[in-house]
Amino acid sequence: MKIKVNDIVKFDNGSYQVLDLIKYKNNMYAFLINNDEFINDISIVKVIEQDNYLDFLYIEDDKEFEYVLCKLYLNYKRDILSYFD
Repeated sequence: MKIKVNDIVKFDNGSYQVLDLIKYKNNMYAFLINNDEFINDISIVKVIEQDNYLDFLYIEDDKEFEYVLCKLYLNYKRDILSYFD
């Protein structure tokens, strides 16, 4: 199973929309937002693809998390800065 931007994934009793995918050192990370109309939580998780199954894990390494967060910032820099105009 392949994961793509705008896919809906389900875990932890919720469904999430994939907003962005980041690759770093042969790993994939997903930036997710809750798909529920009333819940606005977001998540950044490590995605492991095995045998047509997706496993979503917490990012335990601080350097990995920092890289993914900086990459997301760069991907959405214009959108973020537009809030301050």
